[in-house]
Amino acid sequence: MTQVQERSGHQRHCWTHSFTSAAALALLTGLLTTPNYNAQAGAVGQNQEIDEVSDLPGSPGPLADSCGVANEDEFPEPQTPIFDGRYPVALPAVSLLGARNDLANPYEAGTHWGSFPDGRVWGSTAGINRAPDGTIWAIDRCGATGTGGTTCLESELDPILQFNQSGALLQSFGRGLVVSPHKITVAPDGAIWVADNGQAPGKGQVVLKFSTEGDLLMTLGTPGVTGSDPNGFVRTREIASEPTAADDGTNPNTLTNDMIDAGVRSNVTVTFDSPTEVAVNHDGDIYVADGHSGGGGALGNARVVKFSADGAFVRAWGRKGMGPSEFDLVHSIAIDSQDRVYVGDRQNNRVQIFDSDGHFIEVWYQFGRPSGVYIDENDVLYVSDSESRDGRTNIGRAGLSPTGYGFNPGARRGIRIGSVSDGQVEAFIPDPCSYPYAGVSSMAEGVTTDVDGNIYGADYLGTVRKFKKKQNQDE
Repeated sequence: MTQVQERSGHQRHCWTHSFTSAAALALLTGLLTTPNYNAQAGAVGQNQEIDEVSDLPGSPGPLADSCGVANEDEFPEPQTPIFDGRYPVALPAVSLLGARNDLANPYEAGTHWGSFPDGRVWGSTAGINRAPDGTIWAIDRCGATGTGGTTCLESELDPILQFNQSGALLQSFGRGLVVSPHKITVAPDGAIWVADNGQAPGKGQVVLKFSTEGDLLMTLGTPGVTGSDPNGFVRTREIASEPTAADDGTNPNTLTNDMIDAGVRSNVTVTFDSPTEVAVNHDGDIYVADGHSGGGGALGNARVVKFSADGAFVRAWGRKGMGPSEFDLVHSIAIDSQDRVYVGDRQNNRVQIFDSDGHFIEVWYQFGRPSGVYIDENDVLYVSDSESRDGRTNIGRAGLSPTGYGFNPGARRGIRIGSVSDGQVEAFIPDPCSYPYAGVSSMAEGVTTDVDGNIYGADYLGTVRKFKKKQNQDE
C-alpha cells in the first residue's frame, strides 16, 4: 500500500487557560542520580499569547536529569574501573572526525519546557518542530521510555502535541492512531507529519499526515508490515564506481530508478522498516527517512524514499554501507531553501547532502553524530548529537554494544549550529552531562527553533529543553 487517504472522527483535546483533566500515566520507578542542569523554571503565566507570557515550568519525566545513569543498586558488578572525582581522560578540542567541542555557546543553560495538565510528564521524545504560525509541535511516547515497539498502542494519552512558545499545551491528538511516534514535521503548508516506527497488527511502520485539527489525511507505507519494497534500487549518485550485481540490473529482484521513471510508479507497493522522519519541500514533495533498525549491523533499511505531493511513489536511494549515498541508521532528514536534502546518517557519524532527486552532493562530519537535523528559514543548520561515545564509562559497565553502535571518539554531545552555505560550524551548546557518557542517549534527539531564535531540544530521557539566546548576542 503506497497511500491511504482518510478522515478520522477521533477526539482531539484542546487545552484552555484552566487545564482540564488528563489521562493517568504509568511512570518508571527507581531513584536516579541527578546532575546540575541549572534548569530553574520561570514563573507560570496565565495568558497564552506568545509575546506576553513567561515560560511555564515544564513537565520533565523521572529520567530527565539522570544523564542515563541509574543508581548504584542497579549497577552490575564493576566491569571497568570507577574513578572518584575527575575522570583521567578528557575530550579533545576537536573530535577524530573533525567535530569541534570548543566553540562558543551563545545560549543560556537549558530549562525544562512544555507543561502538561494534571500531573502528566514527558516520556521519551525525539521529535519537535516549529509551525508557520510560530507554535511548537512535538511528539511524546505516551510517558514510556524507549523507541519503537508499542509505546502508545494501548495508552489513553495523545502522542501529538501543540504548544505555544511559552510551553502551554494548546491541543493534543493521535490517541489510537500512532503505535510509537519517532519524529514530527510541520510542512510548509502547515500539515503535520508523524513517523510511526512502532508495529502492531494493522498499525505502525508508516508515516501519517494530519491536519492541524487532527484529521488523518494520508498514510504512506503498509500499516503493520515491515519491508523494503520496492527493493534493490540503484543508488542515485554522481560519482564514479563499478556497479555490483545488485546495481547493474542482473539481479531479477532489482527495480532501478530508471525503471520507475519508465512509468511503473502506480503499481509500486511501499513498505518501511522503522521510518524515522519526514521532510517536505517547497513543491510539496515528500521525503521519508527509512530506517532505524540494524544500526552497526548488516540488516535493516537504509534509504530515503521520495513521494509526490499526492503520495505517489517517485524514487528511493541508499542502502547499508559507509560510502557516498550509503547509510547506516537514517535518523533525521531536513530540506534547505534550495530544496537540497540533508540526511542524518547517524551510525556513520555524518550528514549527507543530496539534490532533490537524490544525487549525492557532499558529506559533512563536522556537525557530530546526527540524532536531529533542522534547518531554519535563514538556512541555519542545527544538528543535535545525543549519542557520541567511545566505550569509556565511569559507572562500572561497558558503554558500547558488540556492533560498536554509538562509537564516535572524541566528540562531545550537544547541539552544533552552522550554515548550509559553507558547512562552517559557528556555535555549540554542550551537553551538561559529563564525559565519559553512559551507554544511552542524552541531551537532544530532536531540535527546532522559535521565531525569536531560541532553541528547543527533544530528549530521549523524557523532557524538552529550551535554550534561550543570551542577551546582546548578534543576530
